[in-house]
Amino acid sequence: MSRRYWLTLVREEENGEDALWYASRLIESGLYRQAFYDGSVRTPEDFLSLVRNPNGYVFLSKDIRTGLPAGHVHINNFAGKTCQTHFSILPSHHGRESVRMGIEGADQLFELYRAPSELMLTSLIGITPVENKLAVRFLTLCGYKLMGEIDDICEYADGTFHRGLISVRAR
Repeated sequence: MSRRYWLTLVREEENGEDALWYASRLIESGLYRQAFYDGSVRTPEDFLSLVRNPNGYVFLSKDIRTGLPAGHVHINNFAGKTCQTHFSILPSHHGRESVRMGIEGADQLFELYRAPSELMLTSLIGITPVENKLAVRFLTLCGYKLMGEIDDICEYADGTFHRGLISVRAR
């Protein structure tokens, strides 16, 4: 099966307009509240601040059929060849399309190289609020294994702490 979605590393000077377009659609849909439950992104400009943060990388998942961003994945919190992943997907691509995008995105992350013959990542970690059942289902359908729950690991924008589910997808 050929790929339908392609990850593009966001660099503001190269594709900042695509990032702003995507962030605007995500905010208009209201899904930014679930994707950025900590309140870190509330405006398109906040999304560009995420892009500028040197402690991670933001990729847009572009639909090959339209050339438009349909989702994003942010990777950060690197430890060895492992990192934390954060996904969001526009409502127009929910359902089977979101799962396909998640699988293809994770597969592409495993294809990143840190040096000519050294893979950058061998496992991806997710920390998801337990009450976000849709996100938990998305992760399992994308091949993440559910490892367990941790109390008070997810801090919401309102300052409350919530139980989080730890998940891992290995190469």
